[in-house]
Amino acid sequence: MVHAPIPVGARAGGAGAALRTAADVVAYADRILFAWTDFVLEHADEFGRREPVVSSPRGDVPFSALLDSQLEHVSFHHEQLVAFRRGAG
Repeated sequence: MVHAPIPVGARAGGAGAALRTAADVVAYADRILFAWTDFVLEHADEFGRREPVVSSPRGDVPFSALLDSQLEHVSFHHEQLVAFRRGAG
């Protein structure tokens, strides 16, 4: 079984800290990007041979289901950032 990366304390100041500046958002996103990139690279051979079950805080899921979930999650946050930037002028 493969264990999904969990960016514990990914935000500066811990999980409950606010992202107050553009630099905070970029740093937060970078930490998550690097954790997921490392995860995929570490298990690339296994992912190429079969679809493993991935253990996550929300339970065990097929790798493809985890990717679908993450895609939806990232898309949601992308829309938030686009709306924020439009509002910020």
